Amino acid sequence: MSRAAPARRPSARALARPADGPGRPDDLRDGRDRPAGLLHGRAAARDSNAGQPAGAVPDHGARRHRVLRAGGRVGGSARRRGSVRRDVHERGRSGRQARALAEGPPAGGRRGRVPRGGRAGLGQSQAGGANLKKVLVVCAHPGDEILGCGGTLALHAQRGDDVRVVVLGDGWTSRMKSLEKGLESVDLNVLEKQGREALAILGVKEVQYHRFPDNRFDNVPLLDLVKVLEPVKDRFAPDVVYTNSPFDLSVDQEKTCRAVVTAFRPQPHDNHADLYSFEVLSSTEWNLIDRTRAFTPTYFVDIEATLPLKLKAFQRLETEVRAWPHSRSLDSIDHHAKSRGASVGVPAAEAFVHLRSVKDGKSI
Repeated sequence: MSRAAPARRPSARALARPADGPGRPDDLRDGRDRPAGLLHGRAAARDSNAGQPAGAVPDHGARRHRVLRAGGRVGGSARRRGSVRRDVHERGRSGRQARALAEGPPAGGRRGRVPRGGRAGLGQSQAGGANLKKVLVVCAHPGDEILGCGGTLALHAQRGDDVRVVVLGDGWTSRMKSLEKGLESVDLNVLEKQGREALAILGVKEVQYHRFPDNRFDNVPLLDLVKVLEPVKDRFAPDVVYTNSPFDLSVDQEKTCRAVVTAFRPQPHDNHADLYSFEVLSSTEWNLIDRTRAFTPTYFVDIEATLPLKLKAFQRLETEVRAWPHSRSLDSIDHHAKSRGASVGVPAAEAFVHLRSVKDGKSI
């Protein structure tokens, strides 16, 4: 009786090579499941830039500003170079790991406190939502938050960050011919309703309105404003705070910034939020009282992807929109965003002044 020939053992090289391709998993070879674009490839390499407004990345060399490219298009050559770098970096990852990076955090990601050493810029999302932020906007009037950082807030909301807004002033009563209590209440209710609807367009779900008298903050004690903000600071413990510029023509906006800086003064064992001020059209650019106190932005956020939402949200504020060529016309807002963007080489941007950040030794 003849014996059957013994089965040949596969070589070590054959064992090491996946069955569906020469030396690398199929889900990485075809490129479909790689981390795609700027949000997970290039931004993931910038973890050290935590604490900048909405993830603005530091400039290296002689440039004096910093800019975040979130949602914008990437040039063909840059995209190809980025793909090659990611391809080399991801060779050793399993298909599951690559898919997790490409897909980002789940929609219901956790929104808890983030250790300061682990912060990431806007657009850098890791599986599990570990880098989500708590974002607070404090402004003087309804509409300031949309004019100043509406596109940035939409990016935060789309990313899954917890975004909340506090409006200190009523934004209306200085315009009224009559300050009768009943009429004041009706008008403010309408304005606040429109404000909530406008912020909902940006993805903001929580807003507080405090009716300090419009254009009369010079008669309001600073302590009264600070006492409104300190409980918000203690309960919410925001990671990032956006507020009005101290260089605005409006006394309300100038004092709002002072109240924020006072309420968020850095004390031991506090959550040290990153503070940024924004510009408000028809106030920031109109301040000619002291030309040495001008709004000079140092951080920029690319809002090409969310500029339409910003315009749509502001249009909802019927009492705030003006006709061209007023600086609060929709055309002016659109042109200004594109001008700010062009100044830093992106299609559209919002500009900020970095007021303060406190970093521990792990996050520098």
